[in-house]
Amino acid sequence: MSDLNLGQLNYDRKYLRDIIFEKLNAAIMDGTLAQGQKITEQQISKEFGVSRTPVREALYKLTATGLVRIIPHQGFLVSKWSAKEIKDVFEIRIVLERLAIELFIKNHSQKNIDTLRDILRKMENAAGENNFVEAAKMNNDFHDLIVRQCGNDEIFHIMEPLKNRISIFRLISISIPSRVDNSLKEHKGILNSIERKNIEEAKGLIEAHIGKVLEIIENKLMEEQHNKSAR
Repeated sequence: MSDLNLGQLNYDRKYLRDIIFEKLNAAIMDGTLAQGQKITEQQISKEFGVSRTPVREALYKLTATGLVRIIPHQGFLVSKWSAKEIKDVFEIRIVLERLAIELFIKNHSQKNIDTLRDILRKMENAAGENNFVEAAKMNNDFHDLIVRQCGNDEIFHIMEPLKNRISIFRLISISIPSRVDNSLKEHKGILNSIERKNIEEAKGLIEAHIGKVLEIIENKLMEEQHNKSAR
């Protein structure tokens, strides 16, 4: 058994490469596999007790999502993003989510409002248990619902390739203990503006929320760089 601690594979009527892909994807999302971590076919094959072929196929599939990169002379590494790459993604996200929330307010149903409220209830429960991974998942679900139900499918299709990176960035920010409570308050404010159909307020709140997440991540990157320099 290797030391990756990825757990066991549950065989279903799926191709083995897809099962491995889903397992690795989840491990990256919840931080089990860290940004910048090197992973090899041999490690994963040993971890799961499978041949290298489906592992290799799963890793190449992960490179297509941007979660894993192939580095010459090093092999596969879990992606680690630069400050510029993160800022670029957030700039796109702000523009698209401002539009999405405007359209959502114009087109939403009471069922969607009830779903958002339920998501925030689950997020609050996760925050109370200091379950940052679950809180981040609920965060994802909140934003995803607005994008999916805004009535413009192209916004969803444009954001889909960025989704994995956005999810990881959210996890980075929400893993700061004080952040999860503040994030919950921000989401409640956004939901309140949606319920009151205040489009301009909702757009401003979602932009401020996304901007705060970016600020936290940038500060964390600067802190990590400072700590490296001090060693």
